[in-house]
Amino acid sequence: MYLIETLKSIKEENLISFHVPGHKYHPLFLKELEAFDHILQMDITEIPGSDDLFHPETCLLKAQEEASNLYRVKQSFFLVNGTTSGIYAMIMTVTKPGDKILVSRDCHRAVYDGILLGQLNVAYIEPEIHNRLNIPLGLTLESIKVAVDENPEAKALVLTYPNYYGVGCDLKSIASYLKSKNILFLIDAAHGAHLMLSDDLIEPAEKYGDIVVHSAHKSLPVMTQASLLHVCSDQIDINKLKFMLKLHHTSSPSYVLMASLDIGIHLTKVHGREKMKNLLESIYQFKEKHKYFLSQEDLPENFYLDATKLVLKGVDSNLDPRNVEEKLRKNNVQLEFSNEETAVFVTSFMNEKADFDYLTKMMEMLNFKCYSGIGNLANRMKLQPKMSISDALYHESEIVFLKDSIGKISKSYVIPYPPGIPSIVPGEMINDNIIDLIYKWSEQNFHIVGLPESNGDLKIEIVSLKEE
Repeated sequence: MYLIETLKSIKEENLISFHVPGHKYHPLFLKELEAFDHILQMDITEIPGSDDLFHPETCLLKAQEEASNLYRVKQSFFLVNGTTSGIYAMIMTVTKPGDKILVSRDCHRAVYDGILLGQLNVAYIEPEIHNRLNIPLGLTLESIKVAVDENPEAKALVLTYPNYYGVGCDLKSIASYLKSKNILFLIDAAHGAHLMLSDDLIEPAEKYGDIVVHSAHKSLPVMTQASLLHVCSDQIDINKLKFMLKLHHTSSPSYVLMASLDIGIHLTKVHGREKMKNLLESIYQFKEKHKYFLSQEDLPENFYLDATKLVLKGVDSNLDPRNVEEKLRKNNVQLEFSNEETAVFVTSFMNEKADFDYLTKMMEMLNFKCYSGIGNLANRMKLQPKMSISDALYHESEIVFLKDSIGKISKSYVIPYPPGIPSIVPGEMINDNIIDLIYKWSEQNFHIVGLPESNGDLKIEIVSLKEE
């Protein structure tokens, strides 16, 4: 038994969690799980009395209503295939094959797969990039207006809020403009399930979107893969949405995962605001001692920072973020993600002051390598689409050395994980900037999805145009 032995080994490390999921192994969550001592007896399916996720009438209906009341939305749906299934469903609910949608180019892969599944046309909008810190910020209202002028037939806009670094754009202005153009607003708020818990946080996406999807497991006391979809306006065909949700879900949803959503929503309702207040105080005290973490002052006008995300700025701290992650793990602290530029620490209201005290001790005690960032993240967002995702994926292909692919059209995704934002999307033309970046990632042992296995030099699958 390989996986279970690995999980046991990680459990024995007793890690302090600054990564997802949001329950952080907290005793408050564990107490609610006491009934799961006999978990096999709770791993059930649709039997009398258990209700049905796709036709809820009793306990699941009430649990979902509790979620919609917590978020003050029109209707909420449990997701057990992760936020990915919700992204597919929301995109395909508001479109039909052949429609065009606008998409921020820094979205998660799930958005691009939703475009493929829905057989849609897409116009990408390039996000703003922080020139000094090399992190994506998001969309401006001005860039959206240009895209709408060029694509007046667009049915919807999809963007991420807040992004992986905790940065959010001006939702209020964007929502108002889209409404005036009769364009639906779809928000991947995977990292924003907690924002309604304090007025000191940036505004929650559900206040402005037509449909919003939350990875509840990222910032609430919920188990991995359990998420939420919220309908926030009257513009949504609920019957079509229900069909799409069923289409993209397993026909055997996990009652254990749904129960964790029920528990997480209850704990959030009862303890969320008080514990969020304590969390923000702990973060404030931590950042007073460690001023090289991203702050609101680092961001340009009309971009806003989720205070619960801690983003180490390599260039300002003169610390190598990847070395920070490596050494912290050796001292029982696990953060979420690092690259040559930044390290991201994900907190939730289940983190306690003691977690920050220990992190402070480690940051002061350990000796880290100096910063040596690669400084060209902005290049990866500027590839030219030459073919639709669908046409590229279903086209004949060939595998070539990466160094020989300049000017070729990619047939595959190339995605550094995390955060899961495609650097190359099928149908985009490969340029020398992205090739250089991929080689640098490879040298740094980044986890890159989409490159064929190779014993030597890197290779990539491209669209074959030999017959044409």
